[in-house]
Amino acid sequence: MTCDSVNYPDSEIKDIFCRVMGRETFDEGFFTETVERMVVQKAGSIDFHLKDGTVRA
Repeated sequence: MTCDSVNYPDSEIKDIFCRVMGRETFDEGFFTETVERMVVQKAGSIDFHLKDGTVRA
């Protein structure tokens, strides 16, 4: 079985997260405290499901 979703390197996920969250630099602690899970959509966008119940794409 193969996966058809987009594969992002860690560095690109960190950059995308910073843009979505309006942060200058990536902070591992902030990421861990904030993100519950990430979902990569078929079109390649990433939904960040946050621990406060919101979703940012």
